[in-house]
Amino acid sequence: MNIFNMWFSKDENTDVPEELVYTTYSLMNFLRKDDHYVIVVNRYFEKLPITYQVLYTDIMDEVDINYLDKCGSLNHKSDYMRTYLVNKYGGVYFDIDTFHVRDFHNYFDKPEYDFVGLYESDVVKKHEYKFINVGIMSATKPGVLNTIITDLRNLLDSNKYVPSRFVQLYKVISKGFDKYIPNKFIYPQLAYYAINWKVQKWMWNTGKFTDSINKLKSDEGILGIGYLKDLNNWGEVQKNNRLEFSKSLTRELFS
Repeated sequence: MNIFNMWFSKDENTDVPEELVYTTYSLMNFLRKDDHYVIVVNRYFEKLPITYQVLYTDIMDEVDINYLDKCGSLNHKSDYMRTYLVNKYGGVYFDIDTFHVRDFHNYFDKPEYDFVGLYESDVVKKHEYKFINVGIMSATKPGVLNTIITDLRNLLDSNKYVPSRFVQLYKVISKGFDKYIPNKFIYPQLAYYAINWKVQKWMWNTGKFTDSINKLKSDEGILGIGYLKDLNNWGEVQKNNRLEFSKSLTRELFS
């Protein structure tokens, strides 16, 4: 199985945060001999295992490197890059801050489907919308996301692309899953237990962490921990809902 993580940094003088070392090794605990694990980077990082780091310029086509350069922020580059990776090579992409508590292979190795992903909920003005999370996604064979890549390129070529609009490429990708890929398997949101990003450092420094992971392992429906980001531009109502949802889960997990 092809397995991808990714970490890009604008600051040439800093390494990755310490918690990402833990999450990376949590994934490596479940690697199999025939897996091809790659951490795609824009430069080499000392704290990440060097044998798995690959520069993005070494695995991207020149055309797509040019489109990546058109992306106006690291967030946009990340959205384009992850979609490119699973489409070009097939396999599963995990955000690097995902902590894995059990073997994920059987959950994403589903050749009868074209795509395997994860739902995410968004509540705006008391209405709940479900869309597909781009933080964890798997294409079971190359080329499945060709049409989505085309839509992304068209957006980046158009005068409608706004580099500062955080969710712009994200929405194109997420909507494309529903529009172009009918043959898909989507896990519920809590397959990767949602924890607000503000508890990350506290989580690694508490003696309760091992017990908390054991609680997660006792629930076969949970594959790991995925971190929620506080996205202000998704609206105050939605932000507060996600924040409270995350806090309640955190209290339950670390009580």
